[in-house]
Amino acid sequence: MREPIGDIKMKIKHLLIMSVLAGGLVSLPGFAATDEDTGPGFEPGPRMQERLENMTPEQRARFEEHRKAMQERYNSMTPEEKEQFKQRREAMREKFKNMTPEQKEQLKQRREEMRKKWESMSDEEKQALRAKREERRKKWESMSEEERRQMREKMRNATPEERQKMMEQGPGGVRGFEASPRRPAVRT
Repeated sequence: MREPIGDIKMKIKHLLIMSVLAGGLVSLPGFAATDEDTGPGFEPGPRMQERLENMTPEQRARFEEHRKAMQERYNSMTPEEKEQFKQRREAMREKFKNMTPEQKEQLKQRREEMRKKWESMSDEEKQALRAKREERRKKWESMSEEERRQMREKMRNATPEERQKMMEQGPGGVRGFEASPRRPAVRT
């Protein structure tokens, strides 16, 4: 037996209303996760969970403070800055994917060496290093695009010894331990 046409229209209306309501719920803040969602529902992955468990309470507090500051910085970015940030992150991921296993192992060793060196430093040395990095960053930002391009080219063509000397003199387009203890350079 066939259903009357009126029943089919009612079912379609009901389906449309439910679809609209579901779409509205998803668009509500807090209902669906976003890139910026690190609120109450934020759960670190297993590796990060392990690292957090191995931290002292002071280290954990500093880590949380730093994470919140980084999140605030990201949230205060303009949409264009966020897009540039995502593009840089994707470029770094792509570069890492294209590395050979030997290059990945070298990078891993270099990061471990830098981590040990950083941990062995006193708070005063760390603060001096941060101040030096900030000074370099300001100098870099004050440079024209042409000067930056020339500096990048100079760094690309330099030997490791020359590059180290340039890093000590500042500013440079390559991030190494002296420039940033958290983001080592990936040199191929």
